[in-house]
Amino acid sequence: MSEKFFDYYGKYAQETPDKVLLRIDENELTYGEFMEKTAVLGSAMKKTGIAANDKVGICMPNSIEWYLVYWSAVRIGAQPVPMDPQSG
Repeated sequence: MSEKFFDYYGKYAQETPDKVLLRIDENELTYGEFMEKTAVLGSAMKKTGIAANDKVGICMPNSIEWYLVYWSAVRIGAQPVPMDPQSG
């Protein structure tokens, strides 16, 4: 069985769930929170019809939420497509 890149996040989160994964300004996200939130968001994406290999456009400013949307798409096998919210 081949492992996916996301599986490495899961293994590390099991070992260090309270370690900070991401810090943006005053906001922090731990590995445990990351795994929990990407599971919930990934499930919601699937319920809306997003499937493996579908492209998911992300047009929002740099934030923890951006990171969560990006990796939730990866988690379900979709392809995140970052777009600059400043361009237009």
